[in-house]
Amino acid sequence: MKVAVIGATGYTGAELIRLLSMHPKVSDLFLFSRGEEVELEKHFLGLGFAGKVKPLEELTKFSPDFAFLALPHGESGRYAQDLIRRGVRVIDLSADFRLPLEVYDKWYGPHPAPGLLETAVYGLSEYFSEKIKTARLIANPGCYPTAFLLAVLPLAEKALIQGVIISDMKSGVTGAGRAAKREMLFGEVAENFRPYGVGGKHRHLPEMENFLNMFAKGLRVIFTPHLVPMKRGILGTIYLSLTTDVSLEELRKIYLAKYQDKPFIKILPDGQLPETRAVYGTNNALIAVNKEPGGMVIVTVAIDNLGKGAAGQAVQNMNLMAGLDETCGLKNTGIYF
Repeated sequence: MKVAVIGATGYTGAELIRLLSMHPKVSDLFLFSRGEEVELEKHFLGLGFAGKVKPLEELTKFSPDFAFLALPHGESGRYAQDLIRRGVRVIDLSADFRLPLEVYDKWYGPHPAPGLLETAVYGLSEYFSEKIKTARLIANPGCYPTAFLLAVLPLAEKALIQGVIISDMKSGVTGAGRAAKREMLFGEVAENFRPYGVGGKHRHLPEMENFLNMFAKGLRVIFTPHLVPMKRGILGTIYLSLTTDVSLEELRKIYLAKYQDKPFIKILPDGQLPETRAVYGTNNALIAVNKEPGGMVIVTVAIDNLGKGAAGQAVQNMNLMAGLDETCGLKNTGIYF
């Protein structure tokens, strides 16, 4: 397959290059950025493809089979239109095709390509794989919504959740992107731990609620993200109330049954809890289910925000679209030490 990465100089773009350069079915890799032609990051030298990242203006000279859009919201949509017209199948890692038009406009501003919204398939691989296989345009989920939805949907789709779900999540700094920002400087992040987007202000909240309510109506989410002084990884602790009393053993059986044939989702045994270094550099999600004495369920989940939360899931979706085994090129284990 011939594959293009558009937005190759960001963190997600770099992770896509790393994964695609090792993919056994990718023969050609074309790299593009929004700026002028730049040198490839030094850790990619010698991998056998062109050593420069080309400006986006040259995209029309190439005809890939698949294109990954790793651009900011509002920009991806414009390029998606042209690529789809040319017969290229597109995996978009921005927010441009994740939400209904009225919700997108409220949180992100005017939509760049509203005519494509009905074409897009939400790329939560474990839940929409059949639609993904035939899609022309994939809306790759956000990192926090991926972790959240994988953790709660097994109970939501059985109508076992009621009321408000509290989603307390922590992320490494790569989740904020590569642009220079004062709050992301080493002196601001190191030896520090802080919340942000408190009070329903984070743009991933509507994505969480929109897809949660596809499976269970009337649920509300209180989502508080935190910035942790590490490079990559997400750890979520999610609190929810059940509609009926279900034993911890039965809860675990629900998760095991749901994900038994999903190779990247690992339901941890009793006594084990997720941690970020166990998923570092992988497309895996680790999930543990527990109950506190008052009966509330506590679901903990860990993913790599650049892996299952972005580039890894995007490659998994490409595999499904191409008729490959979804694990192709993604079978690595976590970098634990």
